[in-house]
Amino acid sequence: MLKVNIMEKIQVIIVDEDTTFLKMWEKVFRLLDDVHFCLTNDPKMAAALAKENKIDLLVSEVVMEKGNGFELAEAVHKENPNAQIILSTTYNCDLRRFNLHKPQFHILYKPYQSIEDVIKFVTDILHDRDPRTDVDEDSWSENEDYPAVMEWKL
Repeated sequence: MLKVNIMEKIQVIIVDEDTTFLKMWEKVFRLLDDVHFCLTNDPKMAAALAKENKIDLLVSEVVMEKGNGFELAEAVHKENPNAQIILSTTYNCDLRRFNLHKPQFHILYKPYQSIEDVIKFVTDILHDRDPRTDVDEDSWSENEDYPAVMEWKL
């Protein structure tokens, strides 16, 4: 799991082609003092950043014109095996359609109902706490096909 040196800032990459959601994520991460984040709409740029830098968290849209969030997650995980992954989408995800190798990530469904819950969720993940303890039981479920994948409606 994520282990952070107190003197180091947590490194986060956020990828979304929708500028509205990029702005929302910017607001979320500006509230967190111990985080350094990079916002982009280009999954290829995100993969290059992850290859060159230690990344603690990737937040990425699943369906993008320039790429696929699952492929980006695997690329980031290859370079940063301890990185946490949050994939965000408006669509229901049938994970069997994708060629996933040992997927371990969170799927966060849009639209977000509570920005406060999203902030708590992200903070728990960044600090290696179980995010299920801070939300209603109806907010999360394990994926039937991939039990290591947690699905969230916040």
